[in-house]
Amino acid sequence: MKKFCDYCFKEVSCQYNEDFVIEKIANASVKYLKKWYICNECSNIFYDDLLDFNIEKANSELRKMN
Repeated sequence: MKKFCDYCFKEVSCQYNEDFVIEKIANASVKYLKKWYICNECSNIFYDDLLDFNIEKANSELRKMN
């Protein structure tokens, strides 16, 4: 799979990953499914088209807590 890596600043081969994470958002610990890519060239994590998914999922879980 090829995506645009923010670190290499070019389209690269990458691997898709996802896992449940706990992050502190608005003074609350929020657990949600986070998705990301790992660049095969520089090994950095980047989000490309998954950024909106992660933000929406985290915000949705935060709203459920209130």
